[in-house]
Amino acid sequence: MVRLRSAESLGAVYTPDPEIQKLAVPALVEALNDKNVEVRIAAGFSLTLMDRGESAIPVMTAAVREGKDWTGEAALSLALCGSSDESAVKALKLALGSFDPRIYQASAKALKRLSARTPQPKL
Repeated sequence: MVRLRSAESLGAVYTPDPEIQKLAVPALVEALNDKNVEVRIAAGFSLTLMDRGESAIPVMTAAVREGKDWTGEAALSLALCGSSDESAVKALKLALGSFDPRIYQASAKALKRLSARTPQPKL
């Protein structure tokens, strides 16, 4: 619980101060390897809030794909990162089948946001 709340609060109190980044970013990157999936998701979401979410894309994609994104934060993180990674998009599409409305809504919003960023082919 302490690791989870620590990862969450680093994102919540973040400011663009380089000194804070020096401390927070390495700790959150390390937390992406935590044994607890909730800690990994919280760390990834906090990194996303710090504009460092690219490093969390594999963790967030796995959480969505494996159905462990109980709060929808991983799906939202993927959208905020602008990840059009094929595996991330596939995981988000799978999450549309969730019975949890939070997960369904987060995934739908993420896919909508990503499709708006994807350049449409010219005819």
